[in-house]
Amino acid sequence: MVNSWTEIERVGAISKAFTLWHMKKSWEGFEIDESFYTEAQEQTGLAEETVDRYIDVWEMAEKIKVMLPKNDFLRLLSRPIGDLIAISQFKKEYGISKGQINKLIGTLDNSELRKQLNEYKGKADKNGGLQLIIQADGTLEAWSKGRGVYLGFIDLRPESDDPTLRDKGLTSLLKRGKIKLVKQGAK
Repeated sequence: MVNSWTEIERVGAISKAFTLWHMKKSWEGFEIDESFYTEAQEQTGLAEETVDRYIDVWEMAEKIKVMLPKNDFLRLLSRPIGDLIAISQFKKEYGISKGQINKLIGTLDNSELRKQLNEYKGKADKNGGLQLIIQADGTLEAWSKGRGVYLGFIDLRPESDDPTLRDKGLTSLLKRGKIKLVKQGAK
């Protein structure tokens, strides 16, 4: 269940990026008294800076789509919006090659993507390569430099007094906690 909600959120975020990009581009023709940013903030609840980041994501997508096969382009757009914002900010500041894009598309999660971006920028890894992982059986581990240690256990069974709250909590933990959920047999 958690994965399907995450996918819906991702589609919603990239759709919002496209819509904001298109609206800003076409704003003069709408003949609305409010500024684009005032209306965008009122309608979406996003701050002006965040609206600009979403627009930058779609501008990046427009430029990159000619560099990639359709399947790779769709894989890129299926990334979480935070990843796409990080990639678009990198592209804006440093430029980006097709090889770099392909390597970023292949990263498994946000921490791996940011590590790769920092490598492109010539910056050291900020967290010393620490990665938190929840195994398919609920085991919580910390990994660094090929070594893992047991941290605890999270009950991932679907039975719950409030399954909706449970799913929201797991989604929040996986997103905000920068924790990777490892499917059975993978590492």
